[in-house]
Amino acid sequence: MEILSALLCDSAEDYVGKLCVLGAFDSFASANFPVIHPQCAVAVRYLLRDEDVGQHTIRVLLVGPDGESLIPMPQVPTLNIRVEPLQENVFFASQNLVLKFQGLQLQGPGQCEVRVLVDGQIARTVPFQIIQLAQPSEG
Repeated sequence: MEILSALLCDSAEDYVGKLCVLGAFDSFASANFPVIHPQCAVAVRYLLRDEDVGQHTIRVLLVGPDGESLIPMPQVPTLNIRVEPLQENVFFASQNLVLKFQGLQLQGPGQCEVRVLVDGQIARTVPFQIIQLAQPSEG
């Protein structure tokens, strides 16, 4: 299984096999922490080939600056997929996975990553950052 792309974005949908992504980004910014980001999504597109036939699991983690998941682990979904043999004259099959997050709590600034795990192994990482903005001056 090959992870073709993993994007942090405002919104995403799988529309009849097409991955529709709106507002891809790599930075959150706030003057104050902790802060709650109202909603975002992670859009993943992956490729399956004959050698992938069988049972697999996919998990997507948002890992904070401290190396811990930003989402409590019991709430991180696990996608269980069964890959069937491809039809004759079909060389690969692509699939989309969209995870939507609401009320994402960000504790403070730092470098983070989207981590895609396939069968418990890191298959792809994508960095993102949390930036502290200067406090607005009063006056």
